[in-house]
Amino acid sequence: MISKSANPFLATALRLQLISRYHTEDILRRQTVAEHSFNVGMIAWTTALWITWNKPTTETVYSWVEPYRVLVSALTHDLLEVFTGDLPYFAKVRKNFKACWTDMERDISNCLVAKLSEEVRSALSMAVGEVPSPWLVPTLALEKRIIKTADYLELISFSLDEAKRGNRLGARLADDGFDLVEQYADPVFRELGCPVEVMIREFRAERALYWPKEQLGNVWDGGHEI
Repeated sequence: MISKSANPFLATALRLQLISRYHTEDILRRQTVAEHSFNVGMIAWTTALWITWNKPTTETVYSWVEPYRVLVSALTHDLLEVFTGDLPYFAKVRKNFKACWTDMERDISNCLVAKLSEEVRSALSMAVGEVPSPWLVPTLALEKRIIKTADYLELISFSLDEAKRGNRLGARLADDGFDLVEQYADPVFRELGCPVEVMIREFRAERALYWPKEQLGNVWDGGHEI
C-alpha cells in the first residue's frame, strides 16, 4: 500500500480495497467497494460512450454527456466510504439519516480535497466540475441517471453471481436492483444496443433460469411473470 507521506490522497483512496460491501447480509463471496466502483465506472463509461456515438448532436440533453466526466464521477461515487464503511441503501434513504449523511459528505469531501496535489485538483476541476467536491457528482441530470443506473446494474450482476453459487438471497437482492433501475430509467436506456438495455435483457434471462416460478420486478415493460 502506498504511504501517506508519498501521496496522501492515493493512500486514502486505495483503502477502498479494504472496505467490504454487503456486510449486513449473508453472502458467499466478499466484494470490496473498490471492485464495485471499478465495475460501476466501466458500465457508466460504456453507456456514456454509446450515447455520444449514437445520439444526434441536435438532441441537446444527450449532446452534453461527457464520457470522461461520467467515468471519473462513477469511479469516485463511493469514495467517502473509505471513512464511513459501506452504508446499506436502506439506511441512506431514511429521511433523518439522509440529512446527517449530506453534512458528513461535505466535511469528508473537504478533507479529501486537502490531500490532493494542486495539479490533480486542477485536472479534476476541468474534468468533473468545481473543486472542492468533484466526487459528489456535479454532473448533468442524465449523467447522474447513468451513474445511478450503473450502480444498480452492478448490484444485480453481483447478486446473480451469488445466486449461481447457491445463495438464494441473490434473488431478492437482484429484484431490489431491478426495481431501483426502473426509478432511474431514461428513454435512451431502453434503445436496442444501449449497454443498459443489453444488460437488463441478459440479467432477466439469467434470473429466469434460476427462479422460473417467481415474479420479476417491474422493468421496462410494466411487469413480467417468469
